[in-house]
Amino acid sequence: MLKKQIRSLLLSSCTNQQLSKWFDPLSLEPGDEGSLVVYFPHALFAEWFKDNFQSVFEQNMESLPGGARFTYAIKKTSPGAGAGQTPLRGSPKNLGVKDEPRPQNGFADTAASFETFLFNRKNQFPVAAAKELACQGNNNQYNPFVIHAQSGCGKTHLLSAIAGEFIRNVTKNNIFLGTLYEFGTKIRNKSEKSINRNFEDYSALFLDNFQDCQEDQDMQNILVLTLDTFLNAKKTVAIAMDNHPAAYPGFSAKLRSRLEGGLLVEIKKPDLDVRRQYAQQQNDLLSLGLKKNDLLSVAQQYQEFRQIQGALRKVAAFKALATEDEPMDLDQLLKSINTTQANPLTKQLIIEKTARYFGLDSLELTGKGRKSNVASARQVAMYLCRELLGTPLSGIGESFGGKNHSTVIYAVNKITYLVKGNKDMHNIVSELKKLCTSL
Repeated sequence: MLKKQIRSLLLSSCTNQQLSKWFDPLSLEPGDEGSLVVYFPHALFAEWFKDNFQSVFEQNMESLPGGARFTYAIKKTSPGAGAGQTPLRGSPKNLGVKDEPRPQNGFADTAASFETFLFNRKNQFPVAAAKELACQGNNNQYNPFVIHAQSGCGKTHLLSAIAGEFIRNVTKNNIFLGTLYEFGTKIRNKSEKSINRNFEDYSALFLDNFQDCQEDQDMQNILVLTLDTFLNAKKTVAIAMDNHPAAYPGFSAKLRSRLEGGLLVEIKKPDLDVRRQYAQQQNDLLSLGLKKNDLLSVAQQYQEFRQIQGALRKVAAFKALATEDEPMDLDQLLKSINTTQANPLTKQLIIEKTARYFGLDSLELTGKGRKSNVASARQVAMYLCRELLGTPLSGIGESFGGKNHSTVIYAVNKITYLVKGNKDMHNIVSELKKLCTSL
C-alpha cells in the first residue's frame, strides 16, 4: 500500500516508464521503530539509483505525511544467505561495488543487459563469448577479454552487460567498472604499491575507452602492472576499445602482448534490421509514438546506434517544444535529419550556444571560474549535453576542463530538478534547446 502511495507521488516528477525501470524493482519493507528499509536487487542497481534517482526519491519521501525515516540495503539472494541483507546507512555509498564513477551510457543508463543488446548472426560469436565469460566468472579461459569495435556499435553496452551479469550471478564482491579516464582519476598521483593495494580487493576489472592510453606511456606502465596483478590472481579483466590493439602503434610491446594474450572479439557494424530494432527500442523508451516507416527511415539514414539515439533525442526535443498553435511537422523533421548530418550537434556547439546565451565566453564554461553566473551557465550546458546528446557523464566532464564525475552528476540533477519546479529555468532550457537543435 505504501509503495503504491509513494509511486503516485513520484508520478508528478517521473513518467510511468521511468518508474518501471528504477522504482518498481525496489522492495520496501518495515524497519525498526517505524522506519522503512529500501532494498535494492543488487549492488550495481544501487549505484545507478544513487547517481540518477536518489535525490528525486528522497524529495518525494519528505512529502509523505509526517515525513519518512528510511535506510537502504541490498538483499542477499545467494544460496545460504538466508533472509539477511547488507545495510547501507542513509545513503547507498558503501556497496558491494566500490564508490567509483561509472559510464552513464552503460549498464545503468541504458538498462544495458544481454537481453537488450541487439545483434544478428554476424555478431553471434562475440555475444556468445561475452555471455560465457559472465557465467564462468573468475574461472574463465578468456582473460583478458578484449572487445573492439568502431564507435556506436555497442561495445560499451556489451561490456556493461558482462559487468552486470557478473555481479548478479558470480560475485557480490567489489568490481571496477569505468572508463580509462575514470581509472586514471582513481590512481592519479599514487605510487605503484598504493595502486596495487587500491585494487587488490577488486574481484574484476572492466575498462572502457582503453585506446585513450596510446599517447601516455606512464599510464601504459601502470596498466601493465594492474593487468598482471589481476591476471596472475586469476581475476576477470574485460576491456573495450575502438580498434584491434595492433592498430595502435603507440601501445608498448608489453601492453600489446597482455591484450593479445587473451580473447579478442570484434563487434561489426549493425545492419539495417538491427538498426531498425534499435530505433524501435529508443522510440518506446522516449515515448515518441513514431510509425514503423518513420523508424525505418531513421535506421536507413544512420549507421551507428549512437547516431540513431541522437536523432531520436532530437525528435523528442522538437516534440516537447511543439505547441498547439505551432505543431511540429514530424515528417518534415525526419526528412531534415539526413541534411543535418554534415553539421551535427556536438558538445562544443552546445557550450558555445549556452555561453553566448548567458553573455559569456565559451572558455569560461570550460574553465575553473566559480562565479555564480558562470557556474550556473556551466551546469545548464552540462545538462544539455546529457539531455540532447546522451553523452556519458565522464565525457561531459572531460569537455568541461576535466570536471569530475560527481560535479557533472550534481549539475545534471540540479538542472533537472529546476526545470520541473522553476518557471524561469524551464524557459531558459527550452530556449536553449531550440537554439541548439535548430542547426
